[in-house]
Amino acid sequence: MNCTCYFQSPIGLIKITGTELGISEIIFVEEKIGTSSSFILKVVEDGIHQLEKCFQGKLKIFTLKLDQKGTEFQQSVWNELSNISFGKTISYQALAIQLGDKKSTRAVASANAKNKLAIVIPCHCVIGSNNELTGYAWNLERKKCLLEFEKYTQQINLF
Repeated sequence: MNCTCYFQSPIGLIKITGTELGISEIIFVEEKIGTSSSFILKVVEDGIHQLEKCFQGKLKIFTLKLDQKGTEFQQSVWNELSNISFGKTISYQALAIQLGDKKSTRAVASANAKNKLAIVIPCHCVIGSNNELTGYAWNLERKKCLLEFEKYTQQINLF
């Protein structure tokens, strides 16, 4: 059984979908597609609550039960992304090296792009080797906003 709800963040509308197993999707959308579920699973309610706290500057580590489907390689990339500290960035190449294969940079970028758990699995924290913002499924302006927000909250020590 799926449950879908929407959360209006400061940088756009977020669609949150979950199952009894966990949150399967947190993505930016331009508009509500269909209607929200007539029921709310606790895991989706927790997702909304934690996103609210994050955008208020009161949360930097998510503790949500997740249920994102992907290949073994994609899962390994997403797990490594989860280890990125709030407010920090890493290059695609450095991420590939951490995963044990510098030559897998393109595959790492592809797995990063398939992440459907925006913000929670911080794919926005992956940048080019030249420190340039590159690629973000939900547009580079949002990526820039998220990185600036995290940097700002780190600087003023809201946590």
